Amino acid sequence: MRPTALNFQVNDICNARCVMCHVWQHKRDREMSPREFATLLSDPYFSDLEHVGITGGEPTLCRNLDEYYLLLPDVCPKLKGASFITHGFDTDRAVGIYSRVASAYRARGLDFHGMVSLDGVGEVHDRVRGRSGAFERATRTLFGLKMVGVPTSACCTIVASNVRDIWTLLEWGYDKTYIRFRVGEFINRLSNHEAAHEIRAFDATARIDLISFFEHLIQSYEPDETVKRTYASIIALVGGGSRLIGCPYQDGRAVNVDCRGQFAVCAPKGQPHPLGTDAEAAVRTADAERRSIVRRHCAGCIHDYHDDWTPAVAASRRSATATLRTLEAAVVTPILSPPASPSIHPSRVLVLGWYGTETIGDQAILAGLVDEYRRKTPDATFIVPSQYPFYTRVNLERLGLDCHVTSYGDEQLTGDLWGCGTVMIGGGPLMDIPQLAWLATIFEQARAKGRRTVVEGCGIGPVNLPETAAHIGRIARAAHEIRLRDRSSARRLRALGYEGDVTVVDDPAARWARSQGVRHHGTDAGPICVFARELTHEYPQATSPADATDALATFLARLSDWFPDRALRLHAMHHFPVGGDDRVYARRLTRLIGNERCSVDDTPRTPAETLAIMARASLVIAMRFHAVVFAHTIGAPMVAIDYTNGGKVAGYLSEHDLAERKLTFDELARLERQDLVERSLGVETARP
Repeated sequence: MRPTALNFQVNDICNARCVMCHVWQHKRDREMSPREFATLLSDPYFSDLEHVGITGGEPTLCRNLDEYYLLLPDVCPKLKGASFITHGFDTDRAVGIYSRVASAYRARGLDFHGMVSLDGVGEVHDRVRGRSGAFERATRTLFGLKMVGVPTSACCTIVASNVRDIWTLLEWGYDKTYIRFRVGEFINRLSNHEAAHEIRAFDATARIDLISFFEHLIQSYEPDETVKRTYASIIALVGGGSRLIGCPYQDGRAVNVDCRGQFAVCAPKGQPHPLGTDAEAAVRTADAERRSIVRRHCAGCIHDYHDDWTPAVAASRRSATATLRTLEAAVVTPILSPPASPSIHPSRVLVLGWYGTETIGDQAILAGLVDEYRRKTPDATFIVPSQYPFYTRVNLERLGLDCHVTSYGDEQLTGDLWGCGTVMIGGGPLMDIPQLAWLATIFEQARAKGRRTVVEGCGIGPVNLPETAAHIGRIARAAHEIRLRDRSSARRLRALGYEGDVTVVDDPAARWARSQGVRHHGTDAGPICVFARELTHEYPQATSPADATDALATFLARLSDWFPDRALRLHAMHHFPVGGDDRVYARRLTRLIGNERCSVDDTPRTPAETLAIMARASLVIAMRFHAVVFAHTIGAPMVAIDYTNGGKVAGYLSEHDLAERKLTFDELARLERQDLVERSLGVETARP
């Protein structure tokens, strides 16, 4: 196959000192002249080229860089366009060269675009690039190119030094420039194999942040479906899986050529070979190397060459789609009493729930359930289906929970259920979420196949949709045991027509929190910790999301004024974009508040870390349901903002005789300092 894409390193030197690249250690070596480059491309092997990307080293250090671009249309008959990437240290040179090329390409109807590397805001970028003032120079070049009409975006390479700062960079760029993100990889020509402390050197917390970040890009930022596939593949690799997409180097659609005129069949992992007088024959001799690279490296390569899903992934996605369609079908499975099957393993437990988008509360629920079951059955094993398995796998890794995580698209969910003897809906609410149909279908099939079915510690509601009521009814009828987390949930289930036995138990997350032995020990000098969430459509009420945000921001600003000696810290109970990443909302609130003493904790915390944060707080403002549960369980001074409009937050407070801790959005504007203090300590105050 003749290539349609060429990656050409015009030089092999650089005046940056990037932490993930050691090209700066190279000395200037042989560099093909434009004439030699044109001669090389005149070989029939390059006759199908449609795109040429010219990189380095740092390409702007090449004295006659524009000449390489300007010769391409004449020697590449099928050329559609060319591109560049630069660190942007020399603004005048970069703008001068690339604007001349862009003008020439526009005149011939060809595409020309490029990227300026930008790995963080301010000092973060300087640190990654190893040069003081790198950020100022790169941004000047980026916006200088845009001003003269050269299509240019920013490109961020994520390594250990900047992984905690990528959200800041994304927000910085929102009203300034599009940013493409990639994860640093070991690449032969960059001589970076000694940079293992930077490249893919992410602990579990950083991996959670990366998975959440790239999912956010997919859901809310990136418009290009091809790039979205690349981001999905990055998520899989960060989560411990394999590459999901192909690569144009795998089958010869792309080739790499360096400044010495040598080719490599793979830009990251290929070895340089001379092209000689017959390029096609030379490349053919490296086919064995290409096949070896595919076999040894491709499944684990995180480099961002864009392509379609691999055949195996495409087939798996089709199968998953078919499974989910089956789960969505509201077809009631007859409840039978089949004979015991030898394939059923009594100690194997299937845990259904909102995993894949789990909050810290959901993690605590699962940790509690696993611990309780294993105390009774030490050899118990757990299978957890997830909407986003890679996110769940890394979360459970952080918690030390030995569970097998699979996808809700796994055909076993419509088959033998992995031989699980028990199928459990483990914690969380049964509410107006479309995926409730999945749980109902699996639960019915489990009961029909002779498995023990348990609703364990769930809440009921909000139930505003008739299909939700129908699915909850299906679940209740298929359950051998139903244990709900509060009396109000039991009443809601009765109101839906269920007449069977219901036991009320503590929320599994509360049971887990008690087992940790953590008690509040903060003082009046401790921070005020806020666990806010955005109001969403699942909790309809007279207050709109915008009004709720304004009310919260105004209240928090007043709170900061009331306690000028205390830091105001916004924490998250949810760190994933599906369901609303609390950190994104917290940053919006801090911008509205405009107080330097108000900060956001961006680190994805574990349940244990969250308990410790609350234990040191002088006051907890809780909004997420399990923030209320955690704060109450450890005895922290706390008030709860009832975003559920009389639902689960109000139900929990009522269940535990904490009605005075509840605040509505309307009350936030009227609340005074002393009233807040008394409420947070559980002191009933006189109210008009």
